Amino acid sequence: MDKEEFKELVRTLDALMAEAKYIEYLELCEPVIDIGLELQLFEEIMLIMRHISECYYQLGHVDIAIEKLAPLKKLVDEYGSKADYINFLNLSFIYWDETTDKEYAGTFLYEALPLVRQENDKPLLRKILNNLTAFNIMQGHFEKAEEYALETQQLLKEEFSTGVTTAVTEYISPTINYAMILEHQNRLEECEKVIQQGFEILPATRLISKLNLMFTLSKVRKKQQRLEDQLAILLEARDISLQHTFTVNSIEILKELIKIYKANDDFEQIIMTQAMYIDVLEKSQKHAWKSHLIQNERLNSLHIDYRTSIDPLTKIHNRKYFERSYYGYLKGEQHLFCYINIVAFERYKEAHGHLAGDDVLKTLAKRVSDVFVAHGGLFARYEKDLFCGVVSGDAAMNQQLVTQVQQILTQMSVRIVASAICFKKRDGLVLTNLIEQAKSHLTDATHMTIV
Repeated sequence: MDKEEFKELVRTLDALMAEAKYIEYLELCEPVIDIGLELQLFEEIMLIMRHISECYYQLGHVDIAIEKLAPLKKLVDEYGSKADYINFLNLSFIYWDETTDKEYAGTFLYEALPLVRQENDKPLLRKILNNLTAFNIMQGHFEKAEEYALETQQLLKEEFSTGVTTAVTEYISPTINYAMILEHQNRLEECEKVIQQGFEILPATRLISKLNLMFTLSKVRKKQQRLEDQLAILLEARDISLQHTFTVNSIEILKELIKIYKANDDFEQIIMTQAMYIDVLEKSQKHAWKSHLIQNERLNSLHIDYRTSIDPLTKIHNRKYFERSYYGYLKGEQHLFCYINIVAFERYKEAHGHLAGDDVLKTLAKRVSDVFVAHGGLFARYEKDLFCGVVSGDAAMNQQLVTQVQQILTQMSVRIVASAICFKKRDGLVLTNLIEQAKSHLTDATHMTIV
């Protein structure tokens, strides 16, 4: 595989990431890393390794996501730029912020800040500043949060004034953060203006951001003693959050509504809203538990290789594993692909019995697999009576392997046809094409030669 082919493969993985197909990404990325390291495409490999940790994070396994940062850091230290290291620090903050050690999470941002200032990478600086704003809000350090928020706002203004194209969505999080700061500081008129600006730029699809702005506005109305307006905002927010099953938002909104109804002694509304609140909590717990079980089951499937990648009869790799891992075994310039087929195997089983047929499959699989593994290759049972193998090596090694395989096949009690295709990177590496080519060169095992 050459560099362009590899980059095309990376783009395929990127598409999976964009579609939030995290399990599928994890299943495919392992062999890709080996190829990328072979080609010395370290920038692409760092991206893949970031994505791997992000997959685990999105699947709710923060501990594994943090573990996956260690090999990423090693690669960044050896081959990455300062920007790569800053992105690593930002990612570390995001993951550690999900743990109980919030202060430790913040250390990554404070390490990143002076580095990103030296880089003069304003979009990246803005990202770090915005995260520092959110971090300090959560820590209750609102004065410090405001400093970072104002600098973030200034960077956005500079980008706008210089004609830099900045996505509207880049404005949303800083706007919400700044509104929260102003509300806490009781600068209610300023806060209201910022919230209004947020509503004006907000895409219709960003409903959670809309709910965050509405919730902050409801706090402003409460402080202004405009309680009817506060109630109206919360009721609208409640309807949006329940309609779209935004659980976290629903819980916060319903809790606030219950406080209002209790203050007004509105027992009918208290009972009704508490029933909604309990229903949301129960659904949340059921959904969280169900999601947790599903994700654990699917993640476990990635690690239980023996059950998912081994043929139960022959105890060698199966077709699924071969197709998934094939690219990872293409190391170096020259490769050998072997295709082996037992002739009239069904008739053999009818004549000698199924147990005899099973013995043939197990013997062939064990002996040929040992040869491929000894040369650093991969051998698998591809279908019922079909086997495939791939290995990388020079001409002498390939010839030695084929000779050993040929000796094994000719000693079997069944007739076997086989082919051996030698190919290089420039010849193309698509597995389905190789199989078709191998089928067209099948010959009796006694006459097996490298094509």
